[in-house]
Amino acid sequence: MTVIAIIPAAGIGQRMEQDIPKQYLTLLGKTILELSVQALLADPRVKQVYVGLQQHDSYFPTLTLANDPRIIQVQGGASRAETVTNALLAAATTHADTTLVAVHDAARPGLSATFLAQLLAVAQQQPEQGALAAVPAWDTMKRKTASGQLTTVDRSELWHAFTPQVFQLGPLLRALQQAAAQGLQVTDEASAMELQGITPVLVAAEQQLRKITCPADLIMVQALMLAAQQELTLE
Repeated sequence: MTVIAIIPAAGIGQRMEQDIPKQYLTLLGKTILELSVQALLADPRVKQVYVGLQQHDSYFPTLTLANDPRIIQVQGGASRAETVTNALLAAATTHADTTLVAVHDAARPGLSATFLAQLLAVAQQQPEQGALAAVPAWDTMKRKTASGQLTTVDRSELWHAFTPQVFQLGPLLRALQQAAAQGLQVTDEASAMELQGITPVLVAAEQQLRKITCPADLIMVQALMLAAQQELTLE
């Protein structure tokens, strides 16, 4: 079964408080975006990666991967959902509706080959449902209302949604387009599919797959990735 990937990389990462978009910050000798793209291409099932970029992105052309024939650049949108939709429309010109699409955040460089293989295997077994990386909520979770009232939420049913999230091209494209037409804001691909009555399979992910959002995340993810590398070396 053919697998392609999409990386929405049109954001500017304001919370990182840096002069350049966070996906172009350096981690372990490479940019965060390079690490994320290369992690996807390391799996032989992934044939192409569509990267959604800002219109005047001056950083991407300087990367070696910009010349990789497996990388296809697409115009990013005003939101993540719009960028992914643009990439899906581009992919639909050459790929079938049933093609599996792995959508992955540019700022999640800690994607291991072992976990990606596991996630794709689940998605291939249940392509109509799809699959997404997630980790259980371990801390005590609170809900605060607009009036300031605080209540504790049962964390046993809560998961943090990560990426990659893997769905069939056609159903995902239609789900995103319908959500946009109804004025619904979706923050990940799974939420768009859920609006269509689809229940994706949660696949427990590694902590190093967490998203880099603020400076502290950069330090933490780097430490987790280094620890994973050392563990592989010892094996």
